[in-house]
Amino acid sequence: MKTLIAIPCMDMVHTAFADALLRMDKPPDTHVLFLPGSLIYDARNQLSLIAIQNGCDNVLWLDSDIIPPQDVLIRMHEHMEHGYQMVTGLYFKRTMPTAPVIYSKVDQPDTDEHGRFRKRIIEYRDYPQDAFFKVAGCGFGCVMTRTDLLSKLWDMAGPPFAPFPWAGEDIAFCYRANHAGETIYCDSSIRCKHIGTFAYTEELYTTLTGGDQYGRTE
Repeated sequence: MKTLIAIPCMDMVHTAFADALLRMDKPPDTHVLFLPGSLIYDARNQLSLIAIQNGCDNVLWLDSDIIPPQDVLIRMHEHMEHGYQMVTGLYFKRTMPTAPVIYSKVDQPDTDEHGRFRKRIIEYRDYPQDAFFKVAGCGFGCVMTRTDLLSKLWDMAGPPFAPFPWAGEDIAFCYRANHAGETIYCDSSIRCKHIGTFAYTEELYTTLTGGDQYGRTE
């Protein structure tokens, strides 16, 4: 089984990500490809074509700020061998308040009774833990796709990661996959860490100490 680990990225990646990638259990015929410097949707489209042209069976998409479990490839391969076309692991947004990057609904916005646009992308917050279940969409921080699915979407609609005015490249891909009759799954036992940044401020300090500079809260 030939697998491409596809990594769209900037010119540098996090040390923690590089370490996780080196430690990852890689079955035979696993190949790693970084594509730096491009627009994210353009990079994903290019990587998908490379996978198709080189006869890969699967693509593991990793963002360079994700730390996946060491056995992620082994576990994702097991799902592919059971006939699934697209499976995501579980990770969370690097903003506060955080939320899982999986969605129970992905659809075009509509309008309410006042003619205002209404978002119809719904976060899947009450997801089952340690389970394998259907989702309407997901981010591409840690997701495996069959290359057959990539080819199918290219044939149906052109570049599968082209964004919509109402959705970025990852949600746009999921929307196209749904409308192609494919089902997306999440394995919430594949837990990933999402590397973020944090600004330490006086406001944070006073919040944590209850307003006392010496840490006394009574």
